[in-house]
Amino acid sequence: MAGDRCKGWSRKTVDNFGRLDIAFNNAGITRPPTRIQEIEEDAWERVIAVDQSSIFLRMKCEIRQMLTQSAGVIVNTASTAPFDPAPYKGSLYCGQERGHRADPDSRSRGNPG
Repeated sequence: MAGDRCKGWSRKTVDNFGRLDIAFNNAGITRPPTRIQEIEEDAWERVIAVDQSSIFLRMKCEIRQMLTQSAGVIVNTASTAPFDPAPYKGSLYCGQERGHRADPDSRSRGNPG
């Protein structure tokens, strides 16, 4: 399960370096430009799993470790594509990328976004 892999990565970092001071999360895949009505559900789910869920799972483990240390910084990056999308071009990618931008400040405070 992806969550277990994330726990393992965080644990390995702490085992090797003693703590987790900074995390940089950047994940992204896309599909060929497709009209929304033509996007297959499995394609949508794969992009969401990689581009959003993976960052959520990483942050979950990173935050837990950083709270035990009372310090740490997380940097998440995402594409600017959703701010200037072209019609019928990348609707799947633009839609999910917007999810990265949902109130990032609340995440750093440990509050739901």
